Amino acid sequence: MIELARLAVSSGLGSTVTDGLAKTASHIAEAGSDFTKVLSAGEAAAIGGVTGEVPIYQAIEKVLEAERAVQAAVTIRDKIVSAYLEISRMQI
Repeated sequence: MIELARLAVSSGLGSTVTDGLAKTASHIAEAGSDFTKVLSAGEAAAIGGVTGEVPIYQAIEKVLEAERAVQAAVTIRDKIVSAYLEISRMQI
C-alpha cells in the first residue's frame, strides 16, 4: 500500500490519492461512531427492558438493530480481510 502511494505521488497523482485516503478514513471514522451509538442504544434499551423502564417491544427493536449493526461490521471486516489476502498474494 505504501509503495502504491509512493508511486502515485511520484507520478503526480499524490494529491488525488491523499484526498481519497482522507475521505475514506473520514467515512470509516463516521461509520465507527455510528456503530458505537447503535450498540450503546441497544445496550441501554436492553437494560431498560429488563428493569421495566423501556417497553419490551422497543427494547427488542433496539437490540435487533444492534445485532444487524454487528453483522454488518463483521461482513465488512471479512471483505477487508479477504481483499488484503488477495492483494498480499499478488506478485509485484
